[in-house]
Amino acid sequence: AYRENGILHYDGQLREDQRHGKGSEYWENGDLIYEGTFQKDKRHGVGVLYWENDGRWCYKGHFKEGKSEGMGELYRNGRLTYRGQFKEDKRHGKGTGVWAHGCVLLAYEGTFKDGKEHGLGRLFRESGSDKNECVFRNCKERDMGASSFELYYDGH
Repeated sequence: AYRENGILHYDGQLREDQRHGKGSEYWENGDLIYEGTFQKDKRHGVGVLYWENDGRWCYKGHFKEGKSEGMGELYRNGRLTYRGQFKEDKRHGKGTGVWAHGCVLLAYEGTFKDGKEHGLGRLFRESGSDKNECVFRNCKERDMGASSFELYYDGH
């Protein structure tokens, strides 16, 4: 365990004075930041990361050299908002994202690039109705098909 001024910052395995193996990281107030595996003092392997930013966020998945990389899930206030591939802490590759549009929950299933919907995908209500193919370029709607949705992307 690593403590500074009596405050626990890390509890877990060490190798050559670096976090290596299973461990847990903590904020100064004692709240958990990360629980999972480390390699050469960086988050690496499988773990769970927690943070606050306009709500309580949680990432569960794979890490590489301190960043989310590979398959993972992103939660906001306990609700799944994205499941799919990550690259350098951003949604990237195939995945499914869910966000609120007024009182309707919309889901996008397709490809992501640099954290945004990008390329061919399907946009639908989370209930599974009103499925439409659409094409996104850096998260700007191009073609919504026969049915009409108004889509305003707010970053979630």
